[in-house]
Amino acid sequence: GSLFKLSVANTPAFNGRIYANFEYNASGTSSPTGGNAVSIDNLTISQGTFNFNMTAVSSIRGNISVANGAALTFTPGSATVTNLNGTGIQSITTTGTGTISVASSGNLTVVSGSTVNLGTSVITGLGTFTVASGATFRTGNTGGIAASGATGSIQTTTRSFNTAANYVYNGTANQLTGTGLPATVNTLTINNTGASSNNVVTLTAITAITATAGSLTLTAGRLDLNARQLTIPSGGNVVATGGDFTATAGPLFFLGSGTTTGTMNIPTTTLAGTVTFNTGANIVTSLQINASGAVQVAPTYGAASTLIYNSGTTYNRFNEWTVATSGAGYPNNITLLNNTTLNFVNGVNQFRRAAGNLTVNTCLLY
Repeated sequence: GSLFKLSVANTPAFNGRIYANFEYNASGTSSPTGGNAVSIDNLTISQGTFNFNMTAVSSIRGNISVANGAALTFTPGSATVTNLNGTGIQSITTTGTGTISVASSGNLTVVSGSTVNLGTSVITGLGTFTVASGATFRTGNTGGIAASGATGSIQTTTRSFNTAANYVYNGTANQLTGTGLPATVNTLTINNTGASSNNVVTLTAITAITATAGSLTLTAGRLDLNARQLTIPSGGNVVATGGDFTATAGPLFFLGSGTTTGTMNIPTTTLAGTVTFNTGANIVTSLQINASGAVQVAPTYGAASTLIYNSGTTYNRFNEWTVATSGAGYPNNITLLNNTTLNFVNGVNQFRRAAGNLTVNTCLLY
């Protein structure tokens, strides 16, 4: 689109205007105001200080870029929302000592259907930053998103990360999901492209995913469950297109039916529904089958893994343990817990083998 470039420290006419791309490139300060909304595609601050002081709900539909030494502030005279509402990915970038801040009266909001990528940039200030329901927030910050304090991508006084939003971790170094990641999210994507020793995203707290499509996507890097439970909803899926898990236990908990797609090494997983594992799924440490849990299509089992029956009642062996002598459906160690009775035959009188030990704890096997 066209570009309006302001190279002197004057106040541009923003009141009720629609711009394509706007660039401020003057050494002084400019502070446009107005009670009627302004709409801008890409906003670039090449030098100086630009105070976005609009008191009507305004829109930035494209990228925001602040150069080294420049400053962009959202400082309306009264409580006002500025929407980030592009139809494509909106990148927010600060270079060097460039800054973006939101004053106490400001609220910078990623609206539903929009995607904002912060990269390693930071937004500060006494105001509010909001990720709305249905929005997608991407961060490359090593601290991820924090609930408070001077860490993570968003460092405003008030931070609102909606439970129905989508969160993407796309750094190039090890990251934390952060204390600001809600306990419930719509989808979670790991896309860390750092070197093999520096591409781990660590889950900070217990997290539940609610979307059944693209629930958990491992695009690049590795997700460390960090002894935290990560819940996949009934009907949900885990898709690995290039990413994986670390060997740290979770578990990955399937609340109901679910599927996996792609090659992945799952450290620990617990099933409370029927799960279909693809041929690329490998259990590193344990697969635990709780009440109502079952395996429709078996994974492979690692050399140190354990298949755990934990239904607390009679469990009819199914496809988790097949007649295979290697590969999918051929477990290593097997353990019965919680007074579980395992109907091993289950109407099919065939030999089944395991590579390791069988442990029965106050349970019954027949």
